[in-house]
Amino acid sequence: MLNLRKNINVMYELLRLNALHTLEYRINFISDTLVRFIEFAVFFYFWKAIFGAQGSIPGWDLTGLLVLYAFQQLFISFFLTFAAGVHHIENEITRGGIDKYLCRPIQPWFVLMGEHSFFAVGGWINGFGALA
Repeated sequence: MLNLRKNINVMYELLRLNALHTLEYRINFISDTLVRFIEFAVFFYFWKAIFGAQGSIPGWDLTGLLVLYAFQQLFISFFLTFAAGVHHIENEITRGGIDKYLCRPIQPWFVLMGEHSFFAVGGWINGFGALA
């Protein structure tokens, strides 16, 4: 139980640091959120135009596509927030950089995955907004 608590504390701290890093440059945060909103608006009006002419495509309607889009945005944001560092594992192993994680009294995979993550606020807002 103590080990689980320690890992949860490490993940919380990594999430907090990633959020601070994302909010450090306000223009990047605002532009990411704005670009994701524009992407959603284009997606919505594109499919609204298609369904406006026909009503529905067999097996799909606009509501179903919005739910699909929302879960896609939430999944990508979850991955970027918690596991984006998984792409760096092979580089750390082949270059010998994994040693700096192994000498710590925590699970190295949590830190390695969280170290390169990105707090995707725009995606979270987009996903939950599309579900609402």
